[in-house]
Parts: sequence; structure tokens; C-alpha cells
Amino acid sequence: MNDVIIESSFSDKAHVWFYFAPGTLSNIQIDQFEFQRNEFLRSWNTHGKPNAGDVFLLERRLIIIVGENGVEGISGCSIDKSVAWIKSLSLEWGMDLMDRNWVMFEKLPGVIEFSRLNLFWALRKAHEVTDDSLIFDTSLQTLGQLRREFKKPFSQSWHARMW
Repeated sequence: MNDVIIESSFSDKAHVWFYFAPGTLSNIQIDQFEFQRNEFLRSWNTHGKPNAGDVFLLERRLIIIVGENGVEGISGCSIDKSVAWIKSLSLEWGMDLMDRNWVMFEKLPGVIEFSRLNLFWALRKAHEVTDDSLIFDTSLQTLGQLRREFKKPFSQSWHARMW
């Protein structure tokens, strides 16, 4: 079911963080993202020791940061650095990439949609999102979880528990 593939050689224990763009990124923003992504990854470290990491952009809207540091593990200062990078992109693009109130899902097979959480609940109430609708779980914390559980039916998601 998980046909969204994150190509990486990182272990299943690598940490993942998710950030949503409120709209589809332009080609110019994607070029800026690629350049800044490389700059961020070159300097990302834990107490001076380089982190192994990568950053992926899915559907021109979902940023996924993957990171691990076999020496000390990813620390608070490393997380702070990644958050600062995301905040700098937010400022540059004039959008809030820190907003956690987004849901990525498939209402129709193969058609990925994004919705604010409150509108997502309205779609659920209107039966446009069913128990079988596929949800992308951005509450996951490790790459192993992402590889196994990223896309799941609504009925098996944290959204169903909230519903």
C-alpha cells in the first residue's frame, strides 16, 4: 500500500519530520528549496559531528526531513537547526511551513489531495472521506515507520481514533 517511496540508505531508526506548504510550490521555490536543502544538509550537525540526512519534497507541498547521527543521535540542537531552516524558508516564501493543521490523503485512488484539518473533518462528515480513503500519516517519527505505515486507510489512522 505504501507506493510513496523515500529512497535512502538510512536505517529504520532514522528520525523523520514533516512540514506542509499551504499551496503548491512554484518552480522558482523548488529551485530555491533544492539549493537551500543542499546548504542545510552540508552544515547540519549534532555537537559538531555531521548528521546523515536528506530532505524530500513530495507533491510539491510536503517536506520530509530524514536524519540520524550514529555517534550521539539527533539532539535538540540538531532539531533546532532543522526548525530554523524551515522557518527561514517560511519567511523567504511568505508562508507558514510550521502549520500542523494539514492532511494529505487520497479521496480517489491515485489522486493526492491536501486539506486543512477542519475541512478534512467536514469531508469525513459528508462521507467524501470514507473508512477506505487513504491517509498519509505525518505523525510518524522514524523512517522505518514511514516505510511501513505512511499510507493507510482512514480506519487504521490516528484520524479514525479522533473521529
